[in-house]
Amino acid sequence: MSSISQVSETMQTILTSRATALERASGFVERSTAQLDGAIFSQTTVLTWMQNPDASSSQLRHTAASLGVHVSNQALEHRFGQASVRLVRALLEETIGQVIKSEASAPEVLARFNGVYLQDGTVISLPSSLAQQWPGGSQEAALRVQGRLELGSGSLAGLWLQAGREPERSGPAITTPLPVGSLFHGDMGYFTLSEMGQRGKQGQYWLSQAKATLTLIDQHGQCWDLLSFLRAQQGEVVDVELFVGKRERLAVRLIAVRVSPEEAKRRRQRAQERI
Repeated sequence: MSSISQVSETMQTILTSRATALERASGFVERSTAQLDGAIFSQTTVLTWMQNPDASSSQLRHTAASLGVHVSNQALEHRFGQASVRLVRALLEETIGQVIKSEASAPEVLARFNGVYLQDGTVISLPSSLAQQWPGGSQEAALRVQGRLELGSGSLAGLWLQAGREPERSGPAITTPLPVGSLFHGDMGYFTLSEMGQRGKQGQYWLSQAKATLTLIDQHGQCWDLLSFLRAQQGEVVDVELFVGKRERLAVRLIAVRVSPEEAKRRRQRAQERI
């Protein structure tokens, strides 16, 4: 089965039979005579906002009419509330639960691990009316979304929604376990020396950028800061085993590749732009 046809069938199931199955548990439908039931509501909102994220109530009403349900703008707007939030969130979780994998074969190097997991997140600003459900940090309302991709199969291994003010390193996005023998990669916000050591004890591998503030300890017991250590190395590639952390002394493998002065300048400029 092709990926496109698989996605099409999965979304059809989610927006029809699964929406119907979840409409009562979410409280969205309380009586069987409801015209705007879970399936019609989910199809109306998804299909309309996929086409136009800024679509109005009138445009939503036209989509519902094309699905055979004729309601007023007021009746449609009345269906937006806590019950519809629960329904849509449940549908999102159902969607993530569907395993959709890439058909391409993974590089041999990835096959050496019991899964290669990439994780990242972002914070999305929300209307202030959602501040009670999704309180933000610097913003009044915000949603933190974190995703985990298994690179070998191309499958989404997890998607987590949190209030925007909650720390990145908190909740199920951090506590959901990984298989023994797997490789985990995330940005520096996902790592502390303690967590790196814990992953090692659990039989997992990890990959991260080296923080500029790291204390390195070479095989002779000499302490270095990262910049001084790299400047002391010869050749185009650095690939050494050493320890990091004055107290932790965590055994790691440090890999660095020398770049041209022009590339170094471009990277410094990009780093300045992010500040």
